[in-house]
Amino acid sequence: MSALTIGVFDSGMGGLTAMEALTEKLPGANLIYFGDTGHMPYGGRSSAQLHYMARRNVTFLEARGAQLILAACGTVTSVALADVAKETATPLFGVASPAVERAAGLTKNKKIGFIATEACVRSGFNQALLENGIPGAEIHAVACPRLVPLIEAGISRGDDPALAAALAEYLTGIRDTGCDTVILGCTHYPIIAKAISDFLGPDTVLVSSSYEAAAALVRALPDRPAPGCGQRTYFTSGDPAAFARTAEKLLGRPLAGEIIAVEPWPVEDTP
Repeated sequence: MSALTIGVFDSGMGGLTAMEALTEKLPGANLIYFGDTGHMPYGGRSSAQLHYMARRNVTFLEARGAQLILAACGTVTSVALADVAKETATPLFGVASPAVERAAGLTKNKKIGFIATEACVRSGFNQALLENGIPGAEIHAVACPRLVPLIEAGISRGDDPALAAALAEYLTGIRDTGCDTVILGCTHYPIIAKAISDFLGPDTVLVSSSYEAAAALVRALPDRPAPGCGQRTYFTSGDPAAFARTAEKLLGRPLAGEIIAVEPWPVEDTP
């Protein structure tokens, strides 16, 4: 498989964590990323809007040659991906099931924390996967609406007052109930994994939905692309310069690839 092209999309910058994992595992694949920063965040949007944007994102990547697509967005995975997958022949991968499977193999006390966006938690999708995968599990699902805007603003250190306050609000209950495993259900959250780990303590294992999804996609491949031919292209529905600055701040280095602006599709009138 010498010309494999994989598409990745997210509401903003969080999916870059999945891009990093895919780059590590498949250096020879061509990767196309679409960060829908013009509509970020997705977490508070309606189911109809999420379905609409997921379809548009998938179509956009298909038109640019994507043979496989990773929805590096916990919200879309939980709310819309199963429906959209029925409408296309392109294999679609999400970030929910691989993380749940990993958590099932790690937990010792069956107390699982799950943190994600409002829409993701509200859907109950991941909680149902956890209940089916870990019978008798005690699941603590918490919506964390302030985290994505903070991360997109380039804030990742746990000693930042705004991030520290948000983590205390969202994670205190998970810590105090003794969860030994916590799923980072939004692909933005690995960027602040150290801050989360510092708050929860060394006995709590974090599961990155980004990393586990990338690993699952790689396992599904019948063959691997030839090394050394991979290209990286980034599209954003926001400002490319801002996209580049934020990516460099979050990843600690400039993006290696062209960043291209696209017009955001209108969703305001979508029911």
